Amino acid sequence: MEIKAILRAAKSQLSESNISEVDAEFLLAHVLGLTRMDLHNPVVLEATLLGFSDQNIIEEQFFDLLDRRLNFEPLQYLTGIAGFRHLEIQVGPGVLVPRPESELLIDAVLLHIKNLPQPVSVVVLELAPVLYHSLLLQRHPVHALSLLRKVLKPLCG
Repeated sequence: MEIKAILRAAKSQLSESNISEVDAEFLLAHVLGLTRMDLHNPVVLEATLLGFSDQNIIEEQFFDLLDRRLNFEPLQYLTGIAGFRHLEIQVGPGVLVPRPESELLIDAVLLHIKNLPQPVSVVVLELAPVLYHSLLLQRHPVHALSLLRKVLKPLCG
């Protein structure tokens, strides 16, 4: 199996569809059970490939995922992982993928409350749980106000 040729062809197809070429690397790394960086390490890559008794399965799985990506299925749904700040979050169909704008929102909130006297309560209105967890990791008291349930639920004290 010629990994570079497979990646080159996949990147070309993605580029023609105005999809980031790097998605090909993420998909192949996912199929191989590697990180994207390990995909570029010849020693790790070779050792991984030797662990597969039938390398045709790798190609089949990769091209299946590539076809789905070319049909604009989110990369995060295909790999089951979405990055958000310092977290890797498991996602799938029916789960909203965190947007880069959400990371900017958390950064703005953290910057704003950085110089406020402690303790600080942040009220988050109907945002994804990943935003709460991101704030919790920064050790800030966070409370979620659910407009749908009209209940104030403390997430930490």
